[in-house]
Amino acid sequence: MGPRYLSLREHVVGFHAHIRDTRATFKLGQDERDDVFDDILRGLWDTRQLPLADWMRRFDGGRGADAIAAIEPRARPIDPEIALFIDSVIAEGRRLVGGRTLGWPALREIVEQVRRPWREGGPVMPRTEEVFADTRHGPVRLRIHDPAPGRPKPTLGFLHGGGWAMFSIDTHDLVMRELAARAGVAGVGIDYALSPEARYPVALEQVVDVVHRLREHGPRHGLDGERLALGGDSAGGNLSAGAVLKLRDEGQGHRVGAVLSYYAGFTPDCSPHSRRRYGTDADMLTAVEVDTFWNYYISRPADRNDPYTHGLLADVAGLPPYFIGVGECDVLSEQNLAMAGKLMAAGVDVEVKLYPGAPHSFIEAVQVSSTARQSLEDGARFLRRVFGLDPVVGERPRLSTAR
Repeated sequence: MGPRYLSLREHVVGFHAHIRDTRATFKLGQDERDDVFDDILRGLWDTRQLPLADWMRRFDGGRGADAIAAIEPRARPIDPEIALFIDSVIAEGRRLVGGRTLGWPALREIVEQVRRPWREGGPVMPRTEEVFADTRHGPVRLRIHDPAPGRPKPTLGFLHGGGWAMFSIDTHDLVMRELAARAGVAGVGIDYALSPEARYPVALEQVVDVVHRLREHGPRHGLDGERLALGGDSAGGNLSAGAVLKLRDEGQGHRVGAVLSYYAGFTPDCSPHSRRRYGTDADMLTAVEVDTFWNYYISRPADRNDPYTHGLLADVAGLPPYFIGVGECDVLSEQNLAMAGKLMAAGVDVEVKLYPGAPHSFIEAVQVSSTARQSLEDGARFLRRVFGLDPVVGERPRLSTAR
């Protein structure tokens, strides 16, 4: 123990334990007993061994609840640049809602209005076109951003976030243009049907159908449907995961060559620790909102454990290369890191990056945040690597924004 323990514990990331037997006493006789005990609790919390952590707390040596609370990890501060975006959209949204109880159509109008200034500026696309793709649930609007018309390039189908219930290809237009320009790919925004009017599996099946339509009809719109990536943030990341799992299970896994995912929802279950730390009313995405979005998305309780919605329950072997961007200060950060580990264990080519001080929705702050810009560049670099593209040379024309 002593100095040797202090040097070794820096490399301990967690504990895995099974209770085989219990005794009437638990001996903590070492001089470092409190430090050892605290580190064990941290490891159990970090690995979500919550029942075992609760059982262990009975042996706290009589230090009491205050001592245990003192070692529980605290929330990290939000990156100040991203906070400009977060504070603005939260304050403006609350102002427009005005304490009223609104239905989904009215809420959607408000979030579109709040996001409108934050989608301005950015790269100018030489060609933008809107078309409709037929799916088993009706036509879906697609917005094509082509940074280099006439040149062969892969296609990125992008799925916006918003808890499956809000946002659109309009709210995420700047993000899509940034990715298209930075990666040198054609970006295709997919305006899937929103819940609760269209519950699971409608949106997921629309995405799968769009993948097939892009392969069949993409060339007539200047798109390469054979070199296709799927990407998205939050609920869009969930739909990307579900789509590649379903395509793989249907023997069509080769249709998608890469997945670009930012702070996706991979499980409806947020740990008590994550809910307390980054899911409060002051956060960009609250734990209550997570529960609400899932409840309005699924059609029946069993859907919560469907591997096409609950990615952490899926067999992920054989999925295409994956990029996972994680916001450190996000209620969903734990599940994103868990999904990255699951993919790695299955032998999937995974790049995962944790962005310090970044909350949920942070890539939408690209106008003002160097972290958001870096995260999009990281995702673009991943796409260029997977598809064997040369680096994008030079700065594309950009619309300025006054902020």
